Amino acid sequence: MTKANNQSTAVVHNALTETLKNLGALTEHTGEQVQHTMMAASAALIQAATTLLEEAKKQSVEIAQGAQKEIKEHPVATAASVVVASAAIIGLLSTLHARHEEQEHEEEAGGTADEGGHSKKGKHKKAA
Repeated sequence: MTKANNQSTAVVHNALTETLKNLGALTEHTGEQVQHTMMAASAALIQAATTLLEEAKKQSVEIAQGAQKEIKEHPVATAASVVVASAAIIGLLSTLHARHEEQEHEEEAGGTADEGGHSKKGKHKKAA
Protein backbone atom coordinates (compact mmCIF):
# COMPACT_ATOMS: atom_id res chain seq x y z
CA MET A 1 0.00 0.00 0.00
CA THR A 2 1.29 3.45 -0.81
CA LYS A 3 1.74 6.22 1.71
CA ALA A 4 -1.29 8.03 0.24
CA ASN A 5 -3.40 4.88 0.58
CA ASN A 6 -2.32 4.48 4.20
CA GLN A 7 -3.24 8.10 4.91
CA SER A 8 -6.60 7.69 3.19
CA THR A 9 -7.29 4.54 5.14
CA ALA A 10 -6.38 6.27 8.39
CA VAL A 11 -8.64 9.25 7.60
CA VAL A 12 -11.56 6.98 6.76
CA HIS A 13 -10.96 4.82 9.84
CA ASN A 14 -10.78 7.88 12.10
CA ALA A 15 -13.90 9.38 10.55
CA LEU A 16 -15.86 6.16 10.95
CA THR A 17 -14.66 5.75 14.53
CA GLU A 18 -15.71 9.33 15.29
CA THR A 19 -19.07 8.73 13.64
CA LEU A 20 -19.72 5.57 15.65
CA LYS A 21 -18.73 7.37 18.84
CA ASN A 22 -21.08 10.25 18.03
CA LEU A 23 -23.95 7.95 17.12
CA GLY A 24 -23.40 5.96 20.30
CA ALA A 25 -23.57 9.19 22.29
CA LEU A 26 -27.03 9.94 20.88
CA THR A 27 -28.63 7.66 23.43
CA GLU A 28 -27.19 9.80 26.23
CA HIS A 29 -28.31 13.19 24.92
CA THR A 30 -31.50 15.05 24.13
CA GLY A 31 -32.61 18.10 22.17
CA GLU A 32 -29.84 20.37 20.95
CA GLN A 33 -27.17 17.89 22.01
CA VAL A 34 -28.64 15.29 19.64
CA GLN A 35 -28.66 17.80 16.80
CA HIS A 36 -25.01 18.72 17.49
CA THR A 37 -24.01 15.06 17.69
CA MET A 38 -25.81 14.24 14.43
CA MET A 39 -24.09 17.17 12.71
CA ALA A 40 -20.69 15.95 13.94
CA ALA A 41 -21.43 12.41 12.75
CA SER A 42 -22.58 13.72 9.37
CA ALA A 43 -19.46 15.84 8.99
CA ALA A 44 -17.24 12.85 9.75
CA LEU A 45 -19.10 10.72 7.19
CA ILE A 46 -18.81 13.44 4.56
CA GLN A 47 -15.08 13.67 5.21
CA ALA A 48 -14.70 9.90 4.87
CA ALA A 49 -16.74 9.84 1.66
CA THR A 50 -14.73 12.70 0.20
CA THR A 51 -11.47 10.94 1.00
CA LEU A 52 -12.71 7.70 -0.56
CA LEU A 53 -13.87 9.56 -3.67
CA GLU A 54 -10.50 11.26 -4.11
CA GLU A 55 -8.69 7.94 -3.70
CA ALA A 56 -11.03 6.27 -6.19
CA LYS A 57 -10.36 9.03 -8.72
CA LYS A 58 -6.61 8.56 -8.35
CA GLN A 59 -6.89 4.80 -8.71
CA SER A 60 -9.18 5.01 -11.74
CA VAL A 61 -6.69 7.31 -13.48
CA GLU A 62 -3.88 4.86 -12.70
CA ILE A 63 -5.94 1.94 -14.01
CA ALA A 64 -6.88 3.80 -17.18
CA GLN A 65 -3.26 4.77 -17.81
CA GLY A 66 -2.17 1.17 -17.26
CA ALA A 67 -4.82 -0.09 -19.67
CA GLN A 68 -3.80 2.48 -22.26
CA LYS A 69 -0.18 1.38 -21.93
CA GLU A 70 -1.15 -2.29 -22.36
CA ILE A 71 -3.22 -1.48 -25.44
CA LYS A 72 -0.32 0.39 -27.02
CA GLU A 73 2.17 -2.36 -26.17
CA HIS A 74 -0.06 -5.28 -27.23
CA PRO A 75 -2.60 -4.08 -29.82
CA VAL A 76 -3.18 -7.51 -31.42
CA ALA A 77 -3.77 -9.23 -28.09
CA THR A 78 -6.09 -6.40 -27.07
CA ALA A 79 -8.08 -6.71 -30.29
CA ALA A 80 -8.32 -10.48 -29.84
CA SER A 81 -9.57 -9.98 -26.27
CA VAL A 82 -12.21 -7.54 -27.47
CA VAL A 83 -13.38 -10.02 -30.12
CA VAL A 84 -13.59 -12.86 -27.60
CA ALA A 85 -15.45 -10.70 -25.08
CA SER A 86 -17.83 -9.54 -27.81
CA ALA A 87 -18.53 -13.11 -28.86
CA ALA A 88 -19.22 -14.07 -25.26
CA ILE A 89 -21.65 -11.17 -24.84
CA ILE A 90 -23.40 -12.04 -28.11
CA GLY A 91 -23.72 -15.66 -26.96
CA LEU A 92 -25.15 -14.58 -23.62
CA LEU A 93 -27.63 -12.22 -25.25
CA SER A 94 -28.65 -14.92 -27.73
CA THR A 95 -29.30 -17.38 -24.89
CA LEU A 96 -31.30 -14.83 -22.93
CA HIS A 97 -33.34 -13.96 -26.02
CA ALA A 98 -34.04 -17.65 -26.71
CA ARG A 99 -35.19 -18.17 -23.12
CA HIS A 100 -37.45 -15.14 -23.35
CA GLU A 101 -38.96 -16.37 -26.62
CA GLU A 102 -39.48 -19.83 -25.10
CA GLN A 103 -41.20 -18.37 -22.06
CA GLU A 104 -43.52 -16.31 -24.25
CA HIS A 105 -44.34 -19.41 -26.30
CA GLU A 106 -44.99 -21.39 -23.11
CA GLU A 107 -47.30 -18.66 -21.77
CA GLU A 108 -49.21 -18.53 -25.06
CA ALA A 109 -49.65 -22.30 -24.91
CA GLY A 110 -51.32 -21.98 -21.51
CA GLY A 111 -48.44 -22.94 -19.24
CA THR A 112 -46.11 -20.70 -17.30
CA ALA A 113 -42.38 -20.72 -16.91
CA ASP A 114 -40.33 -18.91 -14.30
CA GLU A 115 -37.27 -16.76 -15.06
CA GLY A 116 -35.00 -19.80 -15.02
CA GLY A 117 -37.05 -21.53 -17.72
CA HIS A 118 -38.74 -23.96 -15.32
CA SER A 119 -42.36 -24.92 -15.87
CA LYS A 120 -44.80 -25.38 -13.02
CA LYS A 121 -44.04 -29.10 -13.11
CA GLY A 122 -40.36 -28.41 -12.43
CA LYS A 123 -39.03 -29.54 -15.80
CA HIS A 124 -36.21 -27.41 -17.11
CA LYS A 125 -36.68 -25.94 -20.55
CA LYS A 126 -33.65 -25.92 -22.82
CA ALA A 127 -32.56 -22.64 -24.37
CA ALA A 128 -32.42 -22.66 -28.16
